[in-house]
Amino acid sequence: MKEIAFDLDVKSDHLSRMVNNDGDPRHFPPELIDKLQDICGNEIPLRWQALKRNYGLYRLKSAIEVELDQERTEKEELKRELSILTKYLKEIRA
Repeated sequence: MKEIAFDLDVKSDHLSRMVNNDGDPRHFPPELIDKLQDICGNEIPLRWQALKRNYGLYRLKSAIEVELDQERTEKEELKRELSILTKYLKEIRA
């Protein structure tokens, strides 16, 4: 917890009270949520907020992922065309 507090630039006891609500409830600052998610390596606060509002989440594809999907589709189409051409060439030779 101390390392996270350090990275968030808050005191560790203050962070502990924010997270645990030990009789002294404090709200976690919204402007620190993104940084907390990056530090902890998870998207739980984002998912919780979406579910609380009855929304589902899915990760958007990056430009590279979109390009890769297009390349895969083109590759499959070319394979299909090659298969058809190969089949016809075999029939012509026979």
